[in-house]
Amino acid sequence: MVVNPSWDSRCLSIVDVKDVSATLGVCSLFSNRGTLGLRDKHDPLVLAWLADKTQRVERVEGPSENLSDMWKQMIGPLVELMRARNRPLLRMTIK
Repeated sequence: MVVNPSWDSRCLSIVDVKDVSATLGVCSLFSNRGTLGLRDKHDPLVLAWLADKTQRVERVEGPSENLSDMWKQMIGPLVELMRARNRPLLRMTIK
């Protein structure tokens, strides 16, 4: 599962999701935090939700202007998990 908290309150809609779980959660945290302090409120909420819903959380931090490196850091743990399990990562159950 990959999440990205932001200054925009829409990033909090995910914390209302109850029936989901994952082995790995990757959270990208851009160094540009905005000027109103909203990231200071949103980041802990999203990270706490992610920690509750996943077995392991990987934080990826860096500037939003350097998306190429950020993507590499985000994809790395997902690829490692896929290789360790020797299967695709996505498995969904629809109820």
